[in-house]
Amino acid sequence: MRKEGIGGYIGRLARINLSKEEIKTEELSRELIMKFLGGNGFGAYILYKELSPRIDPFSPENKIVIATGPATGTIVPASNKIGVFSKSPLTGLFFDSYASGHFGPELKFAGYDAIIIEGKARRPVYLWIQDGIIEVRDATHIWGKDTIEAQRVVKKEVGDSEAKIATIGPAGENLVRFANIAFGLRFAGRGGLGAVMGSKNLKAIAVRGEKHEIAIAQPEKLHKYVDELLEEIKNSPLTKRFRIFGTWAALDANNAIGLLGVRNWQEECWEGIEKKIGSTAFREKYAIRDVSCYACPIRCTKFCKVGEGGHEIIVRGPEYETLYALGTMWGVDNPEYVIKAAELCDRYGLDTISTGVVIAFAMELFERGIITKKDTDDLELRFGNYEAGIQLIKSIAYRRGFGAILAEGSRRAADMIGRGADYYACLLYTSPSPRD
Repeated sequence: MRKEGIGGYIGRLARINLSKEEIKTEELSRELIMKFLGGNGFGAYILYKELSPRIDPFSPENKIVIATGPATGTIVPASNKIGVFSKSPLTGLFFDSYASGHFGPELKFAGYDAIIIEGKARRPVYLWIQDGIIEVRDATHIWGKDTIEAQRVVKKEVGDSEAKIATIGPAGENLVRFANIAFGLRFAGRGGLGAVMGSKNLKAIAVRGEKHEIAIAQPEKLHKYVDELLEEIKNSPLTKRFRIFGTWAALDANNAIGLLGVRNWQEECWEGIEKKIGSTAFREKYAIRDVSCYACPIRCTKFCKVGEGGHEIIVRGPEYETLYALGTMWGVDNPEYVIKAAELCDRYGLDTISTGVVIAFAMELFERGIITKKDTDDLELRFGNYEAGIQLIKSIAYRRGFGAILAEGSRRAADMIGRGADYYACLLYTSPSPRD
């Protein structure tokens, strides 16, 4: 590896125009770095400067910025996130979404602090970024594959099993407004930025770097700071609990204080739920492996398994938000059901939070008689009906039947349904209960 750039930065970004299949490299100015630091700062600045007002998020004029921060790829603990920035098809506003893992550091090792994606490809494509060289490759044969299979195919094609892959699933291809981007088995979940990738016919981005090392301005001071920080992390009761249970512990805590959404926030606690899908239950019955992201000693990522005899399902997580959205919000207390629903969302490229919440919204509408089987493709869409929820996940991902309405997100779905449905849609979390 060779050191280059200003301390904490490689010093370059790539601008990729998919319409023209044109790639340009731009140097990062010191002024830009000092004013906006990186990550969210770069994303906000570039989009504010380059996007025209009122553009359609699905138009070729929209752009995607994928950016790292100055600590990404260094020894600073837990500084591994990658940020994705664009105009959201779900909100119509600037949106930032983040994923942990290894993609962010790898992008810098490959020679770039950020990439800007413009235009729309004439056919499905993926990007291969390796040590400062960027190729636009055909992805027609990968279009339609789920996120797991797409990553497998891309790694095989680029000939490097260590390549880090970002990809969308069928939900992004079908422009579901809350489709996510899978960075390995981590997800930039919120805001529908996977659908923006889909609108550009961009299936995946693969990165691999071995020639670029991040320059550190004052390495001795950084090592001293990191040593002190690691000691704090080691001795913190919070990080110890996080190491054991990950985000699962939040379900127990929120349930205890009445901040757990149950059956579309009709209730805010569920007596005894922690014994079924709480942190201890998951740790003892389903967890099979603890995994760390780049340069992070906490190892909060948990892999869980359900099933036996060739029918096993292994999923990363599910995180607290998934337990809530695909569990208590549906009135479901079976952890195996939640794991299976989460695995489907991950494969299809659907944000588990928005998916769970919009289906819970539909369940309440059904139970109140606002919608009927005539509206739901004959589904008995009642709380606790896990099978109906599973069927809707697939319908949403492929925009089929009633799923096409829910694929628009809670606000648009409520407008399309009418009949006072908007009252029951969880649109803003401005108080413990969206109904308050």
